[in-house]
Amino acid sequence: LDWHDEMGIFRVASDFRPDVIIGSDLVYYPMDTPPLLQTLEMLLKFGGGSKDVLLISPLRPAYSEREALPEFRRRLEDGELGNGCEVTMDEFEMVGIGINGDEERHNFLRIRVHSHGDGAR
Repeated sequence: LDWHDEMGIFRVASDFRPDVIIGSDLVYYPMDTPPLLQTLEMLLKFGGGSKDVLLISPLRPAYSEREALPEFRRRLEDGELGNGCEVTMDEFEMVGIGINGDEERHNFLRIRVHSHGDGAR
């Protein structure tokens, strides 16, 4: 889905009508934050069935490689998606065994959005 193509987003929202919106590893560059937020807003507003969004983003040390993540979080916390959306965020850690048999720890940000009807502004 091209976040810069408003008509394409509207077609997906109105034709496909997703029940749940899931995204992973989406936020990198500041210039992409407004179109991503607009895409989420349009999918919630025009998607008909869309009421829930789940986004997962890896957290690397000090948000390296994801310079837009702090602004994206702030804008969601400030109500960018409108009064009809409840946004919750939490960080979690996953522990696994790497290819060398060593324990690996990875931190992630989980963002959940629930639309209470009219969704976006």
